[in-house]
Amino acid sequence: MVLLGLRLAWQPTFLRIIFGELVHVLSVLIHNPEATLQELLEYVPGPDFPTGELIMGNLGILEAYRTGKGRIVVRGKTDVELLDSRTKRSASIIKEIPHQTNKSALVEKIAELVENKSLEGISDIRDESDRSGMCVVIELLNTNILKNSQYYGRFN
Repeated sequence: MVLLGLRLAWQPTFLRIIFGELVHVLSVLIHNPEATLQELLEYVPGPDFPTGELIMGNLGILEAYRTGKGRIVVRGKTDVELLDSRTKRSASIIKEIPHQTNKSALVEKIAELVENKSLEGISDIRDESDRSGMCVVIELLNTNILKNSQYYGRFN
């Protein structure tokens, strides 16, 4: 008996959709073997992450398609809500985080950065996530951006 195990290092996708896209790309290449990468990107624009984060630019995607390696920069999705119009205090509401980012670790890292004074302007951070979805509330004293935390992520 021979057993075979595979570990795939590709980014997650919805297989039914991606296979449909790949079949379309193969059809284009059969009919036009000189099709450019730019033309093929119309059918397979990039990875489809399950957590819905935003892909920042497409240079990493182009490089990955061209060479087989590329760095794709992703970030979570947030909303900004005004908490008090009189004091102009607002909150950044994190609705989605990058794939494979641990929400608890993200909240702990932000709290640690605030405690160490590496990240200023945050008055409170709390996790209000429930069955309806993710909701990490970061009350801001100003419009401080979370660039020093796991709010931003990279995939190679």
